[in-house]
Amino acid sequence: MRAETALGMASYLLGVADPCEAADPGEIVIEAGVIRSLQKDLLQLEALTCALMQDAGMSWDAIASYYGVSRQSLHRRLAAASDKALQQAQDEPAVVEENLREDLGHAVTMVKHLARKIRPEIEQAAQVWRERRRQPGWWHL
Repeated sequence: MRAETALGMASYLLGVADPCEAADPGEIVIEAGVIRSLQKDLLQLEALTCALMQDAGMSWDAIASYYGVSRQSLHRRLAAASDKALQQAQDEPAVVEENLREDLGHAVTMVKHLARKIRPEIEQAAQVWRERRRQPGWWHL
């Protein structure tokens, strides 16, 4: 499940990694939704990582020390999500495996797309941004 979450995040990030696409308001709204989704996935990834560390014998104190926070704050923030994610991964291994395969397929497709597309466009990116900066309100593009 941890790998599935990480691959899903990578897929999202690869989907917004094209620096030369024209920024249209609809795409920006979609990217804002992706960011919210990534925040949720990051919390789940963190919770799963804590669950794995606990399963390996680390205490909440040791994990909190690594994060530089108190045990109580870390436990309050991640314990329920950690328990739920671990239980779901154990209860539904076939679903987790299928989602992992699907996310991996999306990531491979996006990497291939970017590899073909980005090489010729990377040289254009600097010029595109120079032109955008000359326009009033360029940071909204």
